[in-house]
Amino acid sequence: MKESMQKVRELEKQLFGYSYAMRVIDFDSETIAPEDSNDGRAEAMEFLSRQSFDLLVNDRTAALLKAAAADAEYRYASLAELFHALMTQQQFCSRKLC
Repeated sequence: MKESMQKVRELEKQLFGYSYAMRVIDFDSETIAPEDSNDGRAEAMEFLSRQSFDLLVNDRTAALLKAAAADAEYRYASLAELFHALMTQQQFCSRKLC
């Protein structure tokens, strides 16, 4: 596997970690969370969401996705397709980052 694709996989793992943590917090809010814990959950969600967004939306990630799209021409016809594949896999479209 080419280096750019390995880095995309690393990015996917990081984004998945943030996404998973946010889903757990959301699930907690829907189930057994104490009534007075809304502020703490909101603060945690804000932090995780910002970290996830900053990890995805920056010049370094844009350059990585461009390189990966070029390296994977046989699979992705464009940077947009690679980005869409990444976003779909991590289910970030539901967080309005697509």
